[in-house]
Formats: sequence, structure tokens, C-alpha cells
Amino acid sequence: MARKMSKDIFRYQQTLPSWGGLPSAISEIYSIKGSLSDLFSRIKADKLLVYGAGRSYGDCCLNDGGALLLAKGLDNILAFDADSGLIRVEAGITFGELLKFSVPRGFFVPVSPGTQYVTIGGAVANNIHGKNHHRAGNFGDHVTRIGLFRSDFGYVEISRQKHPELFSATIGGIGLTGVILWVEFALKRVVSPWIQAETRIFRSLDHFFEISESSNGFEYTVAWLDCLSSGRNFGRGVFISGNHGANADRRRSEIFKMPKPYMPFYAPAWTLNKLSVNLFNFFYYNSHRIKPLRGLQHYENFFYPLDKVVNWNKIYGRRGFFQFQAVFESGTNGDYLKKFLRKIADSGYASFLAVLKEFGEVSDLGMLSFPKKGVTLALDFPNNGERTVDFLKELDQMVSDFGGRVYPAKDSIMSSKNFAKYYPKLPDFCKLKDPRFSSSFFRRVVG
Repeated sequence: MARKMSKDIFRYQQTLPSWGGLPSAISEIYSIKGSLSDLFSRIKADKLLVYGAGRSYGDCCLNDGGALLLAKGLDNILAFDADSGLIRVEAGITFGELLKFSVPRGFFVPVSPGTQYVTIGGAVANNIHGKNHHRAGNFGDHVTRIGLFRSDFGYVEISRQKHPELFSATIGGIGLTGVILWVEFALKRVVSPWIQAETRIFRSLDHFFEISESSNGFEYTVAWLDCLSSGRNFGRGVFISGNHGANADRRRSEIFKMPKPYMPFYAPAWTLNKLSVNLFNFFYYNSHRIKPLRGLQHYENFFYPLDKVVNWNKIYGRRGFFQFQAVFESGTNGDYLKKFLRKIADSGYASFLAVLKEFGEVSDLGMLSFPKKGVTLALDFPNNGERTVDFLKELDQMVSDFGGRVYPAKDSIMSSKNFAKYYPKLPDFCKLKDPRFSSSFFRRVVG
């Protein structure tokens, strides 16, 4: 039961899992309302963290034994310039809520994650990337100002001009530099909600790189990969590309919203196995080989296919699943990626969703930002206990040996040694971290 501490401040204790269902953490939960100075003075815990929509797969959104400050309710649009597209929103608004406002007015977000249920504050904290990274970079590259509240000196406005080091630490700072209250960034102009999309199959990783290199005319590109295929089918997949529909009929700007399917229960543990995933991969690949997609798709279908099933994470059962995303540097002709995929294919571990994408040039904004020029691979693995954990630790070490990097927002197993190697600006970041802020992830990889 919630206990009222003072006007507009509520506290209760709750066990929260990550979106992958593991790990979980027990935290004191507080609403972010009223005076933050008053709230901070009343919280006894020294370990604070803001909790947005909880869509991170690992433990960077969790704070075991500490306090979580809920961003829910901080979802207002504070300012909008209809001529330039410059917008200022509170950090708790989600991409879905923002797009319902902006798309009818002819604007889209500059960079979008793979789900519309991520908050803008979370997008800044993880400096998210999207299908247009080769064109638009990271989300943080489009942020102009941030309103931040620190436990040590209170409210401060930060930007590239004002407190630039703190600004760089906050972009991709996994929520550890204070409470992000609001974010200002530039939207991009579009003429409709429709994406002109197409799919092509690729028969190997070399073929993927050929298609990717020839797809510069597309703003959005991403690929689904059959990571279990071997032999002559090794490295096959489906390449997906799209542009905003410049000539889309404005009269089609609204579509009938069908009710979304709902996953009401956790699937049995045996549902996702090597056989079932192989069958899915076979039919998905061949369906696009026989009938490639070419035509208009609503932006929700193009950007957020998983959102079409509510609580889709329950498909993995009560034991949950691990996400693992790594980036491998360019200039290796995909050799490291091939070795990495052969390790997975030979192991027999069934990754139901394997997503492949080439990153473009990367700015130096964001001390702990994940992307760098190269190719990134995101995978999921059903949780089979210590055997899965040990396997993921082997993958983490392979990424480190190959000079790559693992994504904190999708991590539960990264070693502290590798974290320091992946993110060499960590000592500079630690000097700028809010002294009262921490997370389960940060304590695991730093201490």
C-alpha cells in the first residue's frame, strides 16, 4: 500500500523486473511530484535512479535496494515551434504519445527506437539509435537542451554551450547524472504517417554488405538475420528499407486501429527451442523470397512491429530472456561478425529475433554512448539458467577480443573489465555522475 509522505509524494516498495523478465530488483518507489528538493531530503537511501517505462532489457533501469523515482506523469509537451519543429517535452512522455501529437502536424522524431513505449528521458539516457543511424546518427545528436535536477546543486539547464561536459555525460549516461526533467530537440518534417517500404532477401553476410552499401537512397535500413542457418544458408536474412512516403495520399493519414493481440499468460518454457525457431526462420525467410514487400506501411507497422502484440515478452515464459547487442568495427569485411555468428550457429542456441544493422559515422557526444561505426547485431536468448549465462559471458569476451562493444541497455552479464574497455571515457563520466545516483547495472560493472 502506498504511504503518503507529504503533499504529492507517495512511497511504496515493489519488486520490478527488466523488460526481459530478469533480473528483478526490490526498490522503494517514489513519485516525482512537487518539490524535488523536498523529495530528495526525505529519501533516506543514497542510491537513487529515475524509472521511465522500464523497457530496458537488462538491469540499467533497476536499482536493487535503492530508490526509484517514477517518471510517469512527467508527460507534458512544454513548447512547440510549428515552423522549425523544435519541441520541448517532459522526460516521461513516450515516443508513441509524442508521435500522436507530432505526426498530424507533419513532424516525426529524428531517431526512433524499436518500440514506441520508450520515454524521451530513456532515449537520452541510453542515447538510442534507430534504423536511420547511417543518416541521422544517435538521438542525442538532435538534442539542443536538457533540464536536469541534481541532488548536489539542484536545477541546471545544460547544452553544448552551457555545461558541455555534463551535457555529454548525460547523453547516454544511463540515467546517472540526475533527474532529466525535460528535453528539447528538433523534429523532422514529413508529409504523412506512411513509409514506402520494401524487403529483399540476402543469401549470405557478404550479400548483406553488398545490399547495405547499395541502399544509400533509403533513410531507414535494418535486417532480420537467420542466426541458426549453416552450410550454404549461413548468414541469410531479410533486408528491410524504407523512406517517408513523399507522395502518400494525405487522405490516408488516418487508418482504422484494429485491437492489438494480447499475450495474456506466460508461454510454456518449451515453446521457443531450436526446432520452433528454425521453423519460424524458414517460413519467414521464404515468405519474403516468394513475395517481397513493396508498398506503403503505416509508421507503427514499420518501426514498431513487436508492439503489435501487447506483452509480447511473455512469449519467452516465466524464466524470461536475455538480450545481447554488440557492435563490431568497420574495416574487417565482416570477419569478426562471421566468427561471432558461427559461434552461435554451432552452439545451437535459438535466437528468435536477430537484428543486423550498419552504423554510420558517430559523433563524440555521449561519454558512454554505445554506437560506433561498424555493424551491430542484436540477439535474444531464452533463459535456460547458468548455461545461458555462461554462454553470454563467452560472447561478451569475444566482443571484447574483437575490439567491439556491448550495449548497456541490453546487458545483464557484462564484466567490469570489459565495460571499462568498451567505454574508455568512464573515468571522466564518474567525475560527473550525480553522487546519490546509482543502478544495479552500474554497481555490477563499476562497484
